[in-house]
Amino acid sequence: MDNLLFTDYLSFTEWYHYALLFLWIVMLFIGIKYFHLLESHFKPKDGFDNGEDYGKNLLISSFIIGALMVLIFIFKPAEMSASSELNWTYAKYLIYTLFVIMLGINAWVSIKKYQSNSNIFRFLIMSSLMILYFYTGMLGGLLILATFVLFILIYAIFKLKNKLTIG
Repeated sequence: MDNLLFTDYLSFTEWYHYALLFLWIVMLFIGIKYFHLLESHFKPKDGFDNGEDYGKNLLISSFIIGALMVLIFIFKPAEMSASSELNWTYAKYLIYTLFVIMLGINAWVSIKKYQSNSNIFRFLIMSSLMILYFYTGMLGGLLILATFVLFILIYAIFKLKNKLTIG
């Protein structure tokens, strides 16, 4: 993870940093629930009613791609040959390219499917939100992994409770 953005600037050393990150992620996903309020300010062309669905899917995909990027680099081996290191570099750029393609899809939907008085504004707002969700996914990837492992551990403890008792 040493070659990802923000690692030089952010160090989560205390538990409340993760609590704040968790609250931030919850707030972003509550924002997706009320995305229709933002989408109602833009004027789609006649016959296009899927703008809200496109917007929600792009935001969720941005978050997932950011989290995927961090999760890939968490499982990256510490010592590798030069050719293996190059493959990990390709993976990083592939994910960035995928995100840029998603920004392009956002631009295409905004320009082709919305009226000219709101399409550029929608593109700028949605692109900013997509970038925010992408970097939040990058920062929250480790939190998501830790939460998943914690749930598996709790599940295993409850399932194996009878076998783990000392009697």
